[in-house]
Amino acid sequence: MKVYERIYQDQRAGAGDRTVWTLPFFYEGMIQKVVVKQASGAPVAFSIDIYNSKNVIDRSTSSGGGDPDGDYVPDPEMYRVFDTMQASAGEVARFLDNNGRGYRNMDGSQSLPDRKIYIEITIPSGSGDLGFDVCLGGWTDVG
Repeated sequence: MKVYERIYQDQRAGAGDRTVWTLPFFYEGMIQKVVVKQASGAPVAFSIDIYNSKNVIDRSTSSGGGDPDGDYVPDPEMYRVFDTMQASAGEVARFLDNNGRGYRNMDGSQSLPDRKIYIEITIPSGSGDLGFDVCLGGWTDVG
């Protein structure tokens, strides 16, 4: 078991927008800690969603039908790792669990998986470019 914890400082997001941060992360393991705190700009309310595939970045409708190898974007709910986390203005979005939540990146191949996590932040109101600090922690048994 390898313990993992990393802080990503000054992740940028625009108020009134949806932004997806693609951050380096283990590709398989247990997430025990997620903390997102606004670090700059006027305090705003925000929500956080965490996904295990880059397919959530582009939510446009597309073709591909039922072909799993087709060029289409399935429902983001299929890639959601946690329920949406909400934070009021000036507050912190936080998930802490000693047992952890299972995580496996769905992109890449079995022999060369993507070592990423996708965090979507939605800021429904306000203006300007805002900075957020993100802390992710957990453990993994693999590279």
